[in-house]
Amino acid sequence: MAEPSNPDYILDRRRLRRKLTFWRIAGLVLLGFVLIAGIARLTGLDPLSASRGEHIAEIAIDGVIVGARERLDLIEELGSQDNVQAVIVKINSPGGTTSGGEALYEALLTLSAKKPVVATIDGVGASAAYMAALATDRIYARRASITGSIGVVYQSPNISELMGKLGIRMEQIKSAPLKASPNPFSPTSPEAREAIQNLINDSYEWFLDLVKERRNFDDATARDLADGRVYSGDRALSTKLIDAIGSKEQAREWLVLEHGLDTDIEVIRRDFDEAGSPLTLAMRALFVTFATTIGLQGGDSGFLSAVSAPAQLDGLISVWHPILD
Repeated sequence: MAEPSNPDYILDRRRLRRKLTFWRIAGLVLLGFVLIAGIARLTGLDPLSASRGEHIAEIAIDGVIVGARERLDLIEELGSQDNVQAVIVKINSPGGTTSGGEALYEALLTLSAKKPVVATIDGVGASAAYMAALATDRIYARRASITGSIGVVYQSPNISELMGKLGIRMEQIKSAPLKASPNPFSPTSPEAREAIQNLINDSYEWFLDLVKERRNFDDATARDLADGRVYSGDRALSTKLIDAIGSKEQAREWLVLEHGLDTDIEVIRRDFDEAGSPLTLAMRALFVTFATTIGLQGGDSGFLSAVSAPAQLDGLISVWHPILD
């Protein structure tokens, strides 16, 4: 059947063809990204690093530390990339979960067995963040930085008195007296308090052993320093919690002199955050752009909230923060 000669009809058909062509190309590009991401995941390689020459990689540990799989994956990838000659870990974090700090410590310790790793504390490097710094070969800090706060804490609110004033009572049936204890709906029993204290003590002793081993302290010195207090960079240097005052420039200079790196070697920032490695972040940005274009925002889809959901702190924490009265 012949195509109608109506000009408006012909114009609409051309517009439709252009739109279909656009979405076909967009779909192919999206598929390409997915395939690249899949290959990178299977091979453990970061395609974005292929064009880089020999360099010192700089990674950042910012904000609250949790068990971010993407952060650990990037650290593992750096260990396998021959063009990465050394790594500078730039720290500005008050700490986070104890288990998150442990995972980060182990990943950096494994990396330091393969190539030189230096930590720099720019603002705050306390608790679990200091734990991570312990895994590196050398720790720098600015004079006015905050570090230390070596310890573990468990916090649980108790609103039982408030509930009593409101005439609310929580009924609870459990398999054993210490199940789900402590909880915010009833006073903490001596037995529950003892059980939690034992848990805290176990984690603290493990943290303390890391400090003794990595900083070459005897037990008495380590316990004196690891009473939860924070230290300035100057005080941390005098107590040997860190090795030197400085930041990225001094860390680079030490790496060049100590490990015979090229004096012109470049420091390249390998950006990532709690939500992903560079490749993952690029993929997420593409997906968000795609979702916004086709209208997958807000409503019941929850797409954008799913790709940017904040991490939650849970369990034992090793974190420092000022208390405002």
